[in-house]
Amino acid sequence: MAHDDTPSIPGKAADDDLIVTRESLSDKKAPTPRANITWEQGMTLRQKTLRGLAISLLVALTLFLLLGGPATTLSAIRQAGDALNARLHPLKPQPMLAESGYSFIKSPPGAYNLPEMSIAPATAQASAAWACWTSPFLPSGTQGAWTAHAYYTASGGSHWSALALPSAKAQNCTVIADGERANSALFILTSGATADGACLAPDLYLTSDTGVTWTQVAWPNGPTNAACQFNAALRGGALYLWSHDPLMLGTTRKAPPIGRLIVSRDAGQLWSLADYGLNDATGLDIVGFRPGGHILATIADARSSGGASLLMASDNYGASWRDLGQLPGVFPQVYVSSDSSVTDHGGWGRLYALAQAQVNGLPASPRQFLLASAYLGGGWASIPLPPLPGSSAANPQASDPRIIGLGPAGSLEVERGVIQAANAQLSPSRRLWIWSPALRTWLLDPQPVPGNVELQGASWRAGDQIFWLTTLKLGVPPKLQIYTKVFHAKITQRIQ
Repeated sequence: MAHDDTPSIPGKAADDDLIVTRESLSDKKAPTPRANITWEQGMTLRQKTLRGLAISLLVALTLFLLLGGPATTLSAIRQAGDALNARLHPLKPQPMLAESGYSFIKSPPGAYNLPEMSIAPATAQASAAWACWTSPFLPSGTQGAWTAHAYYTASGGSHWSALALPSAKAQNCTVIADGERANSALFILTSGATADGACLAPDLYLTSDTGVTWTQVAWPNGPTNAACQFNAALRGGALYLWSHDPLMLGTTRKAPPIGRLIVSRDAGQLWSLADYGLNDATGLDIVGFRPGGHILATIADARSSGGASLLMASDNYGASWRDLGQLPGVFPQVYVSSDSSVTDHGGWGRLYALAQAQVNGLPASPRQFLLASAYLGGGWASIPLPPLPGSSAANPQASDPRIIGLGPAGSLEVERGVIQAANAQLSPSRRLWIWSPALRTWLLDPQPVPGNVELQGASWRAGDQIFWLTTLKLGVPPKLQIYTKVFHAKITQRIQ
C-alpha cells in the first residue's frame, strides 16, 4: 500500500459533510456517507441559508401581525437587535467624576416654609448670594398684605443680612445679580394686575452697594404691556431688558428696530434701543453678555423656513449687530459660559448648540437632537449626546437632553436619564453628564441632580464653578432647602 505524504488541513470541513476515501481512478467508488448521518448534517450550505431566510420571514410576518404595522414591527426588530448587540458587545465602564456632593446652605430667617425663593449668586464671591421671596404674613407673623423679603450673605449662608427694600409690598420678588460687580443687583417686585386684568409693570430697584442705597429704575417712556413678561440682565451697571413685544412706546413690530431689546447704562435715566439690525420679529433669544457691551444673540433666519436660526453679535451695547452665520439644525439653543472672565477665542470661549435634527429643512419626526461645538467665527463640530440606557430611550422625559450650563475648562453640563421618578411631584432625579472637550468623552457625575430641584445660578472663583440650587419637599407646609455644588477648575483631572 502506497504511503500518502499529503498534509492534512486542520479544521477544514468535508464537502457536504461526506467522507471521501482516496483510491485509484480505476477503483473509484461513490462517496460513502457518514454513519448515522442526521437530517441536519445532510443539508447543504445553500439549503441551510434558505431555511434561515424562511424562518426570518416567518418571524417578521408574525411580528407584523401581532404588533400591528410596519413601523411598530421595525421598531421591535431594532430593539431586539440593540439588545443582542449589547450582550455581544458590552459597553466599557463609564468614566465618572470624582465624588462631588451637595453642601447644605442655611436658609435666611423666615425662609423655611416657602413654595419658592429667588436666589442670585454674587459674581467673584463664591460664598456670596442674594435672596428674596414674598409672604402673605407681616414680620410680626400676622396675616396681611403680601410682603417682599430680601437678604444677602457673604458667608455661604452662615449669616444672612436683611436688606431694607424701598417698597416691600409685592406678590412676587425676583433678584438679578450683576454679572461683573459683586455688590450690585436688581430686584424686581411684581404686584399683579389691575381689577380689569391689565398689566401692572413691576417696580425695579437697583443697588450698587449691597443694599445700603437704592435707585428706582424708571420704565422707558412709561410701562407697556410687555412689562408683564420680560427678561433682565445686569452687567457692569448696564441694565438690559428684552421681550418678544416692544418695551418702548413709539416702536412697532416691524424691524429695524422694534424695541424688543433695550439698554440703560445710568439706572434707567436714559434708555436706548439695542436691536438695530436684528431683523426678526419673533425669534430673539439672548445667549450671553461680556464686559464692554458685547452681546451674543440668536434670531430666526428670515431667508429660510422650518426653524433655522442665525447667530448675531454686538460689540457696542446693541447699537449695531453682525451676522455670524446659520446655526446647525432647527430651533437651536446656543450656550456660553456665564463666567464673564472667559473671553478667549473671539471673546466668548467655547460655544455649544443644542438643536433638533432636520429632514428636508423641517424637524425630524420622531424628534431627534443634535449637539455641536464651535468657537466664534469657526465651523460647528458635532459631538455625541450623553449615553442613555436602552430602557429610557422611548421616554422623552428621560431621553431628551437638558443643558444646564457650561462648566470649567469649556466643559458642558447636561441632564439626561431619569434616576427616580417616584415621589418627585415637580421633577424627577436625573443623571448629570459632563462633556470634556479635552478628553472628548462624557463623564458621569456620581451625584445625580436631585428631584424637585430648581437651579438658581452659578458663581465663579478662580475657575471653580459654584452652583446654587433649591429643592422643594411638598407638604403642609412645604419645605424649601438651599444647596451648593462645586465643579473645580481642573475638572478633567478629577476622574475616578
